[in-house]
Amino acid sequence: MSYNDIAKKIIENEDELNKLQKKINLQEFKILTLKTGEFLKNEELKKINEKDLKIEEKEKKEKKENDDFLQKIYNQSSKLNSSFSQSQDVFSAQAQKVEKIEVEKLKVEEKTEKIEVKIGDLSTNSNLNQSDKQKLFDELEKDILNLKLVVEKLKKENLDLKKELELILEKEKLNAEKSGLKKENQSVKDKIEALKNKTQNTKKEFESDTKNLKNFDKNQEKENIKSKTIRDDIKFLRDLSMADVQNKTLDNFSKDIGNLKAFKATGFDLKSIVNYAQDFDDFLQKEVEKAEKMANVKNKITYDNNMKER
Repeated sequence: MSYNDIAKKIIENEDELNKLQKKINLQEFKILTLKTGEFLKNEELKKINEKDLKIEEKEKKEKKENDDFLQKIYNQSSKLNSSFSQSQDVFSAQAQKVEKIEVEKLKVEEKTEKIEVKIGDLSTNSNLNQSDKQKLFDELEKDILNLKLVVEKLKKENLDLKKELELILEKEKLNAEKSGLKKENQSVKDKIEALKNKTQNTKKEFESDTKNLKNFDKNQEKENIKSKTIRDDIKFLRDLSMADVQNKTLDNFSKDIGNLKAFKATGFDLKSIVNYAQDFDDFLQKEVEKAEKMANVKNKITYDNNMKER
């Protein structure tokens, strides 16, 4: 199952769960009608209609969002030539979650069919005494309530899965950018080496080229050291469990985190940072580096303003 296939399945599940939600609302209406022995009052009908209208309004909004979501995935996967760096295990896990939701959704559909049969029995079987009818009504109301809860739970799981896929997509973009930077760096090194070979007969030019190469390597080494420091912090955070960070903040680990200010500048709380460190470490590193740069710019602006005031 490809990335696009998983995304399409999520949207399909979302649409079908909305339909199930409306079907359950209709069954609830039928049960209330049978139980009262008469058509519901206008106020009660209005409440049921409002539920369906809210679902329909949400569906219209979700359709636009889903179209944008699918287009975004299609465009990004096309740019990456569908060559994602994620391991097969990651895609298998996402596919399994989609299939699990589909299985649970089918179970709900089966239960709604059984409820429909019970409703039919209540409406056509005149031999049922009041006690049997009340028992059936109690069972149906309980079934309806349970199905509502299950559908809400499945919709939440489906939404969470969509967010997970968007995070994976973001990670893929970062990996692609990282790969592009590596190629650019290698290209620069190759050009410097070619220039050095071309001008080796001129001592002055050769020394200048050598100096440029050393400066390049020195700057590259500084970037690597900086990256390693943040990477070391991420490795430390990755090994923390949710129990370790319960009711704690980043300040509680100030002795262990070298780039504490940079991590705090991201605006993420400790639990989110630990989750990202465990599942989306490259994404977290990018965010920390970006936050650190923004903090440095703000400090520079503050310093310049203070100097002007003096």
